[in-house]
Amino acid sequence: MRLLLDESVPVKFRRALPNHDVRTVVEMGWSGVNNGKLPALERALSSMKPQSCTLVSGVA
Repeated sequence: MRLLLDESVPVKFRRALPNHDVRTVVEMGWSGVNNGKLPALERALSSMKPQSCTLVSGVA
């Protein structure tokens, strides 16, 4: 599963998901992008790849 971690999620959280393709908003160059726009950006990226992505935000 592909996961996109929002800026509010600690980067260390990715260690809890070793069997997943985990990226961060910062890694993707999407820092400061409104959460409402992130799914559209990810869909555009996913159109080039067959997998979808889940946005993870607000995890403390």
